[in-house]
Amino acid sequence: EFSKGLSYQGNLKVKLNGADIDTSNYTLTAPSVGTKKAKITVAFTNDYIATLKAGDEITISYDATINEDAVLGAENPNDVKIIYGTNPSEDKQKEDTPDENPELHTGGKRFEKVDKATSEKLSGAEFVVTNEVGDRYLKQTVSNGAVIKNEWISSKDNATVFKSDENGYFEVIGLPYGNANQSAKDGETTYKIVETKAPKDYALLQQPIEFVVNSSSYYEDPTAVELKKSDSQEVKNNKVTIPQTGGIGSIIVVAVGVVLAVVGLFVKRRVTK
Repeated sequence: EFSKGLSYQGNLKVKLNGADIDTSNYTLTAPSVGTKKAKITVAFTNDYIATLKAGDEITISYDATINEDAVLGAENPNDVKIIYGTNPSEDKQKEDTPDENPELHTGGKRFEKVDKATSEKLSGAEFVVTNEVGDRYLKQTVSNGAVIKNEWISSKDNATVFKSDENGYFEVIGLPYGNANQSAKDGETTYKIVETKAPKDYALLQQPIEFVVNSSSYYEDPTAVELKKSDSQEVKNNKVTIPQTGGIGSIIVVAVGVVLAVVGLFVKRRVTK
């Protein structure tokens, strides 16, 4: 049974020792794709159970995504219960819960764009997000203000752009963190932001900035009744004091230099003659 922060996405597979089990050997009860707090039941027939041998391994897999009801930094449990009998000829049943229970968790991070010298809040800066290695860019699908899909793509041009508002703030949410079977409080994952457009009159950042997503990166305590956002991470920029390489000022200087060189060469030739 899913938590309310998970949505069922189908692609359910039932296998014995890696091979698909014929659907005639079990009864499946599953919700429609997109159902929140879904419950899935796979009930095997007694005749099929009688064919199983000691050491056989049955796996049931399916797809699920974190939805807008998931609390950033908190657990989104994916509970599993196994009800079985030890003798096919008897109706007695036992209930068991696997030790490994995949838990999904999502988090986020808030940022504050400021002037490095004065701490003035800066609007209009634009960023994209990469993985820790820096070879994949985040593309998010958002519906009703909630992230419903994350994709990691190779093109920066098609990545989701995050822009600082009039108070210098922007945030990235819906980022998965930690590893499989790792608790929400223990897991963490490193990402990077890359500035693609600097605020007016400011120099573009030349290096990516790392940030960590974990249970307290967005909310101080995601289990609290009243959620309080964690402190934002400052992103500092310097003002442009001289024309940057490739600017109009550089072009004019180079052009004047070329003209002077040509004039000098012409005068030298006349003197030589």
